[in-house]
Amino acid sequence: AEFLSNSWDADASKVQIALTGAGVDGGPCIIITDNGRGMTRDELTDEFLIIGRNRRLSPNDRTPGGRLPMGRKGIGKLAGFGIARTIDIVSSPNPKLRINDILVGQQKCYWLRFSLADLVSMAGTLSGGSYAPEVVADGVDVDELSRLIDNDPHKAAYANIVENIRAGEGGVCVYLSN
Repeated sequence: AEFLSNSWDADASKVQIALTGAGVDGGPCIIITDNGRGMTRDELTDEFLIIGRNRRLSPNDRTPGGRLPMGRKGIGKLAGFGIARTIDIVSSPNPKLRINDILVGQQKCYWLRFSLADLVSMAGTLSGGSYAPEVVADGVDVDELSRLIDNDPHKAAYANIVENIRAGEGGVCVYLSN
């Protein structure tokens, strides 16, 4: 539900949800893909990765598409770890929903992998519990993203986000797996 509300907040007009009883590794997986705003590198690092970031300045705030946002506290992204050990986030800013943004050059793609085991192991360290996800792709074009996906054992999970990007949209794909 948390990732679906993120799709709403991103002004997505299309959300695809796949529940698979046995993914590549034999365990269950969930894939949520939308054609919402997507996130730039700066939005991923300065907004999405900040736990507890208050997204609203006023209760009357609206998304750029005019929706009342569902997310509030910036902690919903952790909900996936209640059912998965690994969360992959693939994102590409959607130029169709960012007409006022300056997106320089080709459409960029980003891929972060979050590991529950790594997150838990960092929690009690001297670094103050700071955690950085694995960066699989950082500002690559859709062809390079496709090459990276072709080498991933879970490549079928990312078909819809690649299709969105190739259609000139973008959005986010969240892949929850064990």
